Amino acid sequence: MNYFTQLTPNLQSVSACLSGLNAELSTFFEKNTSSNSYIRLHSSTLGQDDLLAFSKAFLEGSITVGNYNDDYERKAAKLFASPYCLASNSGSSANLLAISALVQGGYLQPGDKVIVPALSWSTTVFPLVQYGLIPVYLDISLTDFNICVNQLKGCVLEHQPKALMLIHTYGNPADLDSILDVCKDNSILLIEDTCESMGATWRNQPVGSFGILGTYSSYFSHHICTLEGGLTVTSSKHLDSLMRSIRSHGWTRGTSLDPDDYITDSYIDPTFMFVNIGYNLRLSDPQASIGVQQLDKLERFVLARQSAAQRFITNIQSSSKLSAHISFPSVSAHASSSWFGFPMRFKSISEPKVRDLRAYLYSEKVESRPFLAGDFSLQPVNKKFKHLTYNNTPNISLFHNLSIALPCHQDINTSQVDYMCAALEAFLD
Repeated sequence: MNYFTQLTPNLQSVSACLSGLNAELSTFFEKNTSSNSYIRLHSSTLGQDDLLAFSKAFLEGSITVGNYNDDYERKAAKLFASPYCLASNSGSSANLLAISALVQGGYLQPGDKVIVPALSWSTTVFPLVQYGLIPVYLDISLTDFNICVNQLKGCVLEHQPKALMLIHTYGNPADLDSILDVCKDNSILLIEDTCESMGATWRNQPVGSFGILGTYSSYFSHHICTLEGGLTVTSSKHLDSLMRSIRSHGWTRGTSLDPDDYITDSYIDPTFMFVNIGYNLRLSDPQASIGVQQLDKLERFVLARQSAAQRFITNIQSSSKLSAHISFPSVSAHASSSWFGFPMRFKSISEPKVRDLRAYLYSEKVESRPFLAGDFSLQPVNKKFKHLTYNNTPNISLFHNLSIALPCHQDINTSQVDYMCAALEAFLD
């Protein structure tokens, strides 16, 4: 929607302004592009073309959801092999929209159990409890660091869950062949939290497109960036319509929902009819214009991450010291990982030593972080809502304080990976 029609200059004036801005930006980026002394966990994917796209939408008066959102959603839907795609203001909101639509649409009921990996993130879990669903934490695999498929059937038999909120951990696709079989055999809805896994594939199909809903994030540290932002994909027109309503206050406006289906005793202006519990989770059009640019770069970014990850693997496998102490996630022959970072578990050093290692790496100007949030079932916030844990979780216990993630993004080069591996060897010595 264009709120500034009366103030918007003509297209010729916009083009002239952008031409001048482009020249200024070229000079700016040439003078101010320099390497940071630290090897950072994340590096911006944003560049000159993204700022120009943002500026163009801004100058045109395309502010809230409009043509640029439409372009971004169409492009993302095609890229992620889904009939419908909805942009939102964060990956957290993408998850919230997915769960809200499933509950308000009657696909799930408050009190239903939903399996989640114990190695998780807050915004995977929080939409579930916000809608009265019960998370059931399931252990992870020591092989691919994803949900433990070997325990999945037992968990289903014990808890009779209605859905699985699956995370493709750090860009590494989970075993979708086995997971889809379990879901199909037990009428379980598969929801894919793909916020840290954009660009990953299983059998050459984008992850996020296998479940009833899939979510992505375009937060700064993720594979593409729209300042803040998220995407939710689905093959269901009904769910897409619900999410479009929920995204904009529960309105029918801008959706395929028919106000005549909601006739009440009192007259209500059909352009201001609210039929769902909603929020304002919209992505602005200038941000969406960045998304259009960023999607074109995704393949290049993923290839760079894969190259850096392969260098890590080569260095670890060729070093008896590193290979004795470190395990890293295996990637299935059916999968292509987009490597959100490079996670590793230490097999033979103590928890205090891992903390010492992180401090040492920082002294060597290498950033690191915990692997996701560790065992999320241990987070204090769990005291505020009902949750369950299947069986016991020995594998996540090994990860909780014995794992870290190192930088592995589109701007990491070979020498930086070698430097990080050398620093690991020096500490382990």
